[in-house]
Amino acid sequence: MQVPEQQPIRPAENSVQVKERPTGLTILLIFAFVYNGILLGLMITGLVYQEVVKDLLFQYFPNSALSNFAATAITLSGVLVFGVSLAGLIFLWMLRPAGFYLYAAAQAAMLAALIFALKSYDFINISIALIVVVIFGLYSRGMK
Repeated sequence: MQVPEQQPIRPAENSVQVKERPTGLTILLIFAFVYNGILLGLMITGLVYQEVVKDLLFQYFPNSALSNFAATAITLSGVLVFGVSLAGLIFLWMLRPAGFYLYAAAQAAMLAALIFALKSYDFINISIALIVVVIFGLYSRGMK
């Protein structure tokens, strides 16, 4: 008879298996973290320097005259949207399917604001955002 300390260690049959993140998802998440992090940082900076935001919005959207209140509201909305998007990415990094819903909702809000409020029809950026959401959706189907 063996002493309990000398018995070979066997893995438990009911042990929780660690999920491994696919390499493609990891690369896409890093890209999305960088993109959303930079935009969130710019939006937070825009809260301090409101005139810069107003000038940039006027430069890219000349047919919309914005007051200081409107520029602040757009910046605060951007902080909220990119904050939710970043939270969704964190959940996706932890392989939680709720992250997809947060990220997709934030991207839908951003695209809706671009298309309907600012009348921007930049099809390249819109299509890239939609493709990234679809790819995250495909990956999130396997998450539990």
